[in-house]
Amino acid sequence: MRLPAALAALAAALLGAPPLAERLFFTTRPFSPDDTPPAPDYALPSSWAASPLHSQTSASATWVPRGSGEAEAAHAARLDVFWLHPTTYFLGRWNAPADSPTAALVTDSVPVREFAGVFNGECRVFAPRYRQLSQGVQDRFPQSEQRAAMDVAFEDVWAAFEYFLEHTDGRPFFIGSYSQGTLHAMRLLQQWLRTAPAAQTARFVAWYGIGNTVPEAEMEGVLPVCTSATQTRCFISYNAVVEGDTAARDHWHVKGTPTCVNPLSWRQDELLVGKEHHLGAVPLLSSAAGLWRVLLYPILGAPSESPDEGLLTAQCRDGVLYVSDPSANKSVGHRYAFSPGVGLHALDTNLFWMNLRVNIRERAQAFFMEG
Repeated sequence: MRLPAALAALAAALLGAPPLAERLFFTTRPFSPDDTPPAPDYALPSSWAASPLHSQTSASATWVPRGSGEAEAAHAARLDVFWLHPTTYFLGRWNAPADSPTAALVTDSVPVREFAGVFNGECRVFAPRYRQLSQGVQDRFPQSEQRAAMDVAFEDVWAAFEYFLEHTDGRPFFIGSYSQGTLHAMRLLQQWLRTAPAAQTARFVAWYGIGNTVPEAEMEGVLPVCTSATQTRCFISYNAVVEGDTAARDHWHVKGTPTCVNPLSWRQDELLVGKEHHLGAVPLLSSAAGLWRVLLYPILGAPSESPDEGLLTAQCRDGVLYVSDPSANKSVGHRYAFSPGVGLHALDTNLFWMNLRVNIRERAQAFFMEG
């Protein structure tokens, strides 16, 4: 997840001189295991952004949009979700300390509340902190040089998942992920589904791997693509771009041909799906409170009272989800502004918040009906 433009501008203004910002946000040193922060202990509440097993963290994924008609019901849920957050660390190290207060602030303020929170009508939310790869490294080093640091992050993801499996009493679960988290979730599923006992994998409902490239070929023989709204033991993935934003489109093809499941139809086809199937978008930072509200609402505008329905069309082509420009809407479009070249990456969940919410419910019901 890239730092929103408003925050980047604010940081630049506060830091002043570019050399200071360069030293703070980027590193020029090669990766060294000696500089790796210590691994988190997932028995501790501080190692989780959200975990019902640790009451101190349980409130961070309980948000629902005002006026949506939805309610947080995790306390009565029969399922869980193991959810992996995006990049939320922007300082000049290869891997974030798992206890980084700045990463925790960003992770808890938006991704866990708004992105993971889409599951809280059907699931208890488990969202581990991990030694994520920093944004500065992603921006400055080729992918081949990032692998060792990604391995460090994945070690934590695997350890957190083992803890999750051991302490959730055999309950069914989804896996959810966004951006960097989706790369780790893909690797997790590739390893776990090939080796885990059947009694364990039988608990798995589906994976929502949003906001990164998930080549279908890499999941072949591991997990099929979901091709209907009620299919289970499958995966959903998409990356939204506005028609004509070729730079954003090309970005998602660097790692291979992405998988695209249309969140307006839950099908893997190339049919254009109309606005009447769009159940509602939620502006980014709708859940903002405290300092976030003071700093950002004057720039981004206050959130809507209810999800914005019928905002866009969507069509999968060549592995990318093309949508009509949501910012073109005269009444609410200012809430969904985007930067060409970056595309709608930060809005991949929020643009389809209500469609995701309803579909998670549909797949959960289908899972229990299957027995």
